[in-house]
Amino acid sequence: MRRTCLYISALLACLATVSCRRTAPGDQEREVAAAGGKRLYESELAHLFTAPMPGEDSLALVESYVDMWVKKQLKVREAEKVFSGTTEDIEKMVEEYRNSLLIHRLEQFYVDTRLDSLYDDHTIEEYYTGHRGEFLLDRPIVKGAAVKVPDSYRQKKELRDLMKGGGEKYQDFIDTSLKNDFELHEFDSWTDLSHFMAVLPTSTEEAAMRIFSSREVEEIRDGGDTWYVVVTDRLAAGDPTPLERVRELIQRVLFTQRRQEIIRNAEDSIYRAALENREVEINL
Repeated sequence: MRRTCLYISALLACLATVSCRRTAPGDQEREVAAAGGKRLYESELAHLFTAPMPGEDSLALVESYVDMWVKKQLKVREAEKVFSGTTEDIEKMVEEYRNSLLIHRLEQFYVDTRLDSLYDDHTIEEYYTGHRGEFLLDRPIVKGAAVKVPDSYRQKKELRDLMKGGGEKYQDFIDTSLKNDFELHEFDSWTDLSHFMAVLPTSTEEAAMRIFSSREVEEIRDGGDTWYVVVTDRLAAGDPTPLERVRELIQRVLFTQRRQEIIRNAEDSIYRAALENREVEINL
């Protein structure tokens, strides 16, 4: 063991310093370890030293690497003994894996060099229109707002009127709520009805259906405060999902379709070229 450590220390002196000479062609390369019929040479350790480090750390790194390498070779040799009768099956599995890896890299090469993953709004809308029946809601969704107003506020009626007015009046409602620091929840994009109801002091199914269906501003008492709630837009379960909620999904679908098209065209091109060059022979 002492001899091994002395050897590794000498090896480190070569590998970890700038003055270390690379093995020239024809030189006999220094062997670091041998196990399971395999040999490990010092040049195979050079990748361990990507940055300068203290001698003790370098020694620990080399010892750890050599130890793992030796154990790996011994396990491989033992596996070859234990499974000697199935060597052909293992070689076949290795070949299949190699082929699959090469094919995957080839397909990815074609996709990377030929795929335009950007789809304009017209393409996305065209797909959405043609497949609207595939994008149906499984729950109700809404747009709207809810605001909590203290009973001490004297202009509740005016605020309520602004809230259901729409257009500039609705914006005045938002501005007034923010100015008075009221607790305001604005849902200006489609959200699940359950999420909308979650901000309110009551979220029973009966209350949810009432608010969902109402075209007026609903009131909910909450101690010394009053919640004003309005749904400005609504879609029920079974209605087509709005485009804005499925835009990214459609982009992924179009990406997948285009990818499959590129791979299929590449396969056809390779096959036709092989036929023309008489590189394919089929005997049934």
